[in-house]
Amino acid sequence: MQTEMAKPKRAASFVDWILKVAERFHVSPTMVKFVLVGGIGFLINEAILFLLYDAGVGFFLPGKHHLDLGLFSVSDARLLFASICAVEFAIVCQFNMHERWTFRHRNREGNILWRFGKYNVISAVSPIITVVFVNVLTPELRDAAGDGSILAKTAPYIANGLGVAVGFTWNYLFNSRVIWRRHAPTLDDV
Repeated sequence: MQTEMAKPKRAASFVDWILKVAERFHVSPTMVKFVLVGGIGFLINEAILFLLYDAGVGFFLPGKHHLDLGLFSVSDARLLFASICAVEFAIVCQFNMHERWTFRHRNREGNILWRFGKYNVISAVSPIITVVFVNVLTPELRDAAGDGSILAKTAPYIANGLGVAVGFTWNYLFNSRVIWRRHAPTLDDV
């Protein structure tokens, strides 16, 4: 029972250590928390993408074939739907972590469903970036590497990582300035 109690303390002390190091280098604790939550969200996104695309859990999704959607077409229908599901699942998880940890000291206007709706709308740009990166770069990487190579097999995950990296800046700017704005200083704060 003591070992079970020690695990949360170790994890908490690791996060505390990261926050202390960030403070020493004058990095905002909110930014550090945002990066940690983003990293966890990225791992969730990658795991769901793997489960739905390669592991057979996404049996209900369309096959790995060409799909014409009118305005555009994709070379792999399953990849499109799996990446959309993975992104949305990660959004739900990240919202909960931001709400309860990253921005818990910030302004919380409206009820939680309203904030989640705003978060999802504002966050829509980042998932679109991610889905576009996955669906545009994956075939390019596969063509460049050849079908049997490691690069070809890991192409969706590399493209996903690049899309997440580009979307990160968008997310931080809008989440910290729109969803969870800083409290306006009052006379009581002075």
